[in-house]
Amino acid sequence: MKKKILITYSGKEGYGGIYSFFKLLLPELEKKYDITFFSVTEKIPKFNTILKSMPSWLKKISFKYNLHNFISGFYFLKYIKIFKKYDKVIYNQANAFPSALFLNTNKLNILHGSCKSCSQAWWKERRIVYWLYYKIFTFFEFLSGNCCDKVLTVSDLSKVNLKKSLIYKPVINCGLGLDEFKFEDINEKIINFSDKDFLLVFSGRFDIGKGSDKMIKVMKKMSNSYPNIKLLCVSKKTNNWQELIKYNIFFYEDLSDYDLHSIYSLANLMLFPSRYEGFGLSPAEGLKYGLPLIYTKTGFGYSLINKNIEGIYINETNENEDIIIKQILLEYKKKKKYDFSDIDVLYYKNNLKKWLREIN
Repeated sequence: MKKKILITYSGKEGYGGIYSFFKLLLPELEKKYDITFFSVTEKIPKFNTILKSMPSWLKKISFKYNLHNFISGFYFLKYIKIFKKYDKVIYNQANAFPSALFLNTNKLNILHGSCKSCSQAWWKERRIVYWLYYKIFTFFEFLSGNCCDKVLTVSDLSKVNLKKSLIYKPVINCGLGLDEFKFEDINEKIINFSDKDFLLVFSGRFDIGKGSDKMIKVMKKMSNSYPNIKLLCVSKKTNNWQELIKYNIFFYEDLSDYDLHSIYSLANLMLFPSRYEGFGLSPAEGLKYGLPLIYTKTGFGYSLINKNIEGIYINETNENEDIIIKQILLEYKKKKKYDFSDIDVLYYKNNLKKWLREIN
């Protein structure tokens, strides 16, 4: 009989990165284990899920203030009897405290270690409220990691941050990455721009943590001098999305994998000035499609700082927008795509054995 693993989930916008992550890992894990997800927010498509949704008012508050992981950790206590039925519990993000303290089974915590990066990024810009906000989140990562048997993370930077957060349990960087699949054709009708346009693409939450303010500043400065440079944001529309059109910023919501592939294939550059990432799957996707990348010293970017790879720009998290504009214009003149297939950190197949070894 297979042993049983329970994987917690408390995410908020769609099923997001957890789906991208586990859809690659599960086929191998399921050879040895029966896998079940336990969610307090939503059912995860294609995965066997026990859904015990939080009350709508509590969910609304936790999402609004980005507290969903930490509140979920307490809400799990209500269902601790279910958790005890499993041979192994894998907690995603900082939601292991306090329920993991009541389990005698094997407990792992997957942490992306981005809270420490967040607080450091905001401190550089002297935005004290944001800095304090993420200092509190760093404390919850400390609590969550230390009540499990070990912590698995996704990048060198995440491991460094988690160690600095005084997690004394073993912290192992297992990496992350993408699969190598691409659709053979593209939907050229997904966008309505001229061949003369130079298309920047951003994919993710269009918020200040991901650098939305920097992207807006960049496009405001460039829109008059370079009207054919457009920014395509694969994101939920902002409240002022119509106003942003005049700065050549356009939004694309709810795309299929095929349409997202098409946008990456048609784009010319990936712009991702995020202040914090655990790994950075979206910028990795850009590299997979040969797009020059403007990124920051966060996520896998931390591992590329001294590589000096043509077409990849690793900036400070508080980089001035004029530097970003110069980098865009350099690639605008080249209009070139690259072969980044030899960057090992990008592909999940290089890390799969690590994950299987540590989970087993």
